[in-house]
Amino acid sequence: MLINPTINEINDLFKMHHINEEISKIQSLSGTTAGRVYRLSTSLNKHYILKSDEPEQIHIAQQFLDTYKNSSLLPEVLLTDPDNTYFIYTYMEGTTHFNRGQKRDWLTRLVKELFNTYVRSSDTKSWGRTEFPTEDLERIQSD
Repeated sequence: MLINPTINEINDLFKMHHINEEISKIQSLSGTTAGRVYRLSTSLNKHYILKSDEPEQIHIAQQFLDTYKNSSLLPEVLLTDPDNTYFIYTYMEGTTHFNRGQKRDWLTRLVKELFNTYVRSSDTKSWGRTEFPTEDLERIQSD
């Protein structure tokens, strides 16, 4: 897991993954309990997010973003650490808790552009949260 990365470390990562951007500023943001989130900025005013967390959490988030990579509502994943301890994705300007506009407008967009593109999981033996799957109720009741 990357903890307090330097600008040089981030720029080395970008070069290693053939991303032709040079980071000039790193800003720590609030993350999860175990994870860390950083906003990476370039001198050309482009921004990226570096998220560092437990491998299972990174895998789940990256899998979700990859599944819905064609959605304009979600960021694009640029690179993922082979050990799933961090990943970098494009930054999307906006707020999550206030000044979102009319609820009808953003809920309609969310339904049309994300929920209506739902991809069924290939795992049909469990359901619930990805990190805490529950077995099929019929199988439990028949045992």
